[in-house]
Amino acid sequence: MKAINGGKKRKGLAQPTFPVRFTDRDVKAILSHVSVTDPKKLERLGEVLEDWAKHDIQRAFSIYPDKAVARDRLKAIRCVIKRAAGLRDALENFEKFGGSSWLVWRLIDGCSGDDYSRATAMQTRRLAEQRVFLQELKSAATVTQGA
Repeated sequence: MKAINGGKKRKGLAQPTFPVRFTDRDVKAILSHVSVTDPKKLERLGEVLEDWAKHDIQRAFSIYPDKAVARDRLKAIRCVIKRAAGLRDALENFEKFGGSSWLVWRLIDGCSGDDYSRATAMQTRRLAEQRVFLQELKSAATVTQGA
């Protein structure tokens, strides 16, 4: 394991030194090892690498919080998992006794005729989309927690 940060050792990925910059020499070295036939691509390579270094690399390596920050993030992620699962389950239980039709009726209170039919269909669809979204949110948070 390589010593970084003044001799301290860290498990996992090596933490890069920021800011990352690509000099003209770096760009020329890269170009000497690849075959690019489009002159426009050759001209833009430096700009693309600079943009990549400023944005994507910075985001990719923002995964090194201190332990307190990591604990707080994990606590927040677990809360999202719990609440998303709980709300999804509550909506499913609500539907078991026809609650969603009651809820839809309250959401569209005051509509009549064709407006009523369209509003009913829209609100019913929105509730179904929310159940799907809550499951996806729980799954994403669970994956994030394990990362």
